[in-house]
Amino acid sequence: MNPIRTIARAALAVSLASAMAPRLASSQALTSVTSLFVTYSTRKVTTNPTGELKARIDSVDRDLQVASRMGRTGELRRLLAKGNVLLSNRPWTDAADFNASLLLRSDRVVVESQKPYAVRIEQLYAPSIELTRSLSAHATLTARPVGTAPNQPAVLVKELGKFDGVSRDLRESPFAMEFDLRDVADGRYTVVVEVTDSARALGSATLGVVVRKGIDETVSKLESAATRAPATLRAEILYPVDRMRNVNRGKLELRTWDVDKDFAVTDSVLAVVQKGKDPFAKRTGDMKRHYTLDAANEVMPYRLYVPSKYVASKSMPLIVALHGLGATEDSFFDAYGKKLPELAEQNGYILVAPLGYRVDGGYGWGVATPPSDAVARLGAERDGCDAGARRGAKAVHGRSQSHLPDGSLHGSHRHLESGRQVSRYLGGYWRVFRSGGSGNRGADETHPGVRGAWRQRPDRKRARFAYHG
Repeated sequence: MNPIRTIARAALAVSLASAMAPRLASSQALTSVTSLFVTYSTRKVTTNPTGELKARIDSVDRDLQVASRMGRTGELRRLLAKGNVLLSNRPWTDAADFNASLLLRSDRVVVESQKPYAVRIEQLYAPSIELTRSLSAHATLTARPVGTAPNQPAVLVKELGKFDGVSRDLRESPFAMEFDLRDVADGRYTVVVEVTDSARALGSATLGVVVRKGIDETVSKLESAATRAPATLRAEILYPVDRMRNVNRGKLELRTWDVDKDFAVTDSVLAVVQKGKDPFAKRTGDMKRHYTLDAANEVMPYRLYVPSKYVASKSMPLIVALHGLGATEDSFFDAYGKKLPELAEQNGYILVAPLGYRVDGGYGWGVATPPSDAVARLGAERDGCDAGARRGAKAVHGRSQSHLPDGSLHGSHRHLESGRQVSRYLGGYWRVFRSGGSGNRGADETHPGVRGAWRQRPDRKRARFAYHG
């Protein structure tokens, strides 16, 4: 058995189990173990370690297998951090170990600025460092101005305070802090907490947040409006509320969600709904829609393109485009030179690109062995259920119901073939998408990391699904 695949599958099981396990308090979502493992594996292939470095990396890999088998998520994260440091030709010191153990947690990362904001500094695991002096913390709020290069330092927005009495064991005794953000303008920021003893800086942790004045009032307004809206449009109104709660609960990373944009879009949808109209009726072009994934009781987004030549009385081919690891429902629309919507308009087919249950989900377990852990298995089933909903898509733009019946991908309509027969029709062209990576052969000019090739097939009117990953 391939040890790398074994670790990856075990890491995914641990990641799903930890993401879905009940918590005493909500916390921000950490980058999934699966994504961290992909980063580590990619760096390992790129570095191609030899000699002493290879021996140390081999030791890390053996420890990763043990931690994966035992379900020790914190230890997995420590080992992946250690492996990445070593592959970067830096020493793995006690200070590096301590720094990697730190994290910030809060009950919410979409923050109401008019209320005190509570944050805790904790540890994922017990580092090996020996601490003999008392610890202190220094908290700041920073921001990166629009257009600033990623390697440029962030700008200090506000000093949040200095705190003494920080425990040397933050796993047993997390340290709670409370910040006043009433004078902070709406926007996206980073909370930075540095931990020191009396002689040295030990490490730091960061937490991305969105500050928004009146967010709690906005949520109440949308929830109330949804109860009066048609059932087919409730998911459109509740999406930002549902997404905010899942981000705050640590189910989703904040980076996967554009808070301001989605609340603004919902406001415009609600304005039309309150006039007794359907904002999506007979609409064509590029749009974002939403449906409720019943198995998870969660509102999910999908991107949709309906060509201007669409009429409800005629059938039209449908492409269901499934994104790859770390991507979203926007990937097929905004990447690849934005060619897919353009081709959909030119050649007359409907394009729908849903978000998987999670950006690192696998649409079920596929050929992998189902996990023995019941919680991890449930997560995989939800992702598979979401994929099944997409594969069962039959309707997109019905006469009496807009785009997807009942606000979901589970409906039916006589004008489109069943999901297993839907077209991946590309105006006479078809394409095979595979997971990317450096050095792929046959990669296209718009996305070097994607295997695939355009092939002329004018006779091919029915295909399967466009997918990546």
